[in-house]
Amino acid sequence: MNIISKFQNFKNRLLQISPQFFVVGLVLSLTFFLLAIDSVKTYRSEVLILVNLKSETAIKQQEQLLDTIVELPKTLAFYDQILAKNKNVRDVSENLDPDKRKDSWNKMLSISRVGKNSLIFKISISTKSASDSEQLSSKTVRELFDRIAFYYDIKKDFDLRIIEKPIARTEVSAWPWILIVSFAGGFGIAIVLNSLLGPAVEKRTEEKEENDSNFVFDFGKKAKVSVGQGVEKLRRLYQSDAPFVFEEKKETFSGISQIDPQLQEMKKLTKQMEPSKYPNFPEMPVATKVKASAPDNLPIAEDDFLANLPEIEKEIPKEPVSDESVVDFKREPTKEELKERLNQLLRGEF
Repeated sequence: MNIISKFQNFKNRLLQISPQFFVVGLVLSLTFFLLAIDSVKTYRSEVLILVNLKSETAIKQQEQLLDTIVELPKTLAFYDQILAKNKNVRDVSENLDPDKRKDSWNKMLSISRVGKNSLIFKISISTKSASDSEQLSSKTVRELFDRIAFYYDIKKDFDLRIIEKPIARTEVSAWPWILIVSFAGGFGIAIVLNSLLGPAVEKRTEEKEENDSNFVFDFGKKAKVSVGQGVEKLRRLYQSDAPFVFEEKKETFSGISQIDPQLQEMKKLTKQMEPSKYPNFPEMPVATKVKASAPDNLPIAEDDFLANLPEIEKEIPKEPVSDESVVDFKREPTKEELKERLNQLLRGEF
């Protein structure tokens, strides 16, 4: 029972941890791992040589000859001779004591037999630089050939042959431990950052959510405002986005409901009597001015009055009508024309 409760507590704690914690821990762990790998990475170059025994004396002394080939390159004099003959070879253990230089050389150098009874030897050099590794391995084999030729008769007893030239490859020692330490360090720092910056981040997130909840159109989250507040915000929003001219006269809207009911009948009659002046949309009526009737005491012209007038020899030239003054009543009005006509109607200018 205690195990189950502990597991539940552990599960609840994991659920309380933010996803940012795992992201930060993973990024830090990978960063530490790559940096550690780069610091411990080495380059190893290997050369394979073959010992060719020629005489019976060499065959009888085979073990002594092979041991000499293994031990001779490990001396400090051998390494110093390589540096003396090859000025372009960099001394990777310079400014050290002779003992430390020898230890450093033996750490870089590795020579062993390939197989138990074979006559093939593998010489490898490991350094921090790929160029140093390849250069030292080839110079080591060259110096070994010279030393063997100095101590033995390579024409009669035996000689050495290169089977495979230097091949450099990258090596990383103990990388599993580096990976474990990197993850431990990365998530450890993430825990410290979470404990220090977690409350501040949570507070900022809550403030942001509170600000977002006050916005009516936040469809991702449920708004915490009432329906009445939402309607009021919508009304203000529409008022702010509707720059009509008649907004300046708000009292005009109150008079719309008090318009004479005969206005609707006037609209129908006007549309029937003057269809050319009334556009093809029902929502915009065209009001006409009501002219007063003529008084009874005005004189009336006789029917033959126009016949007695002299004929006009020349027609009065008509002024050209510009295209701008011609109004096409059959076209659909624009939004601005609709607003202007509605304002004129409400102000009683028709």
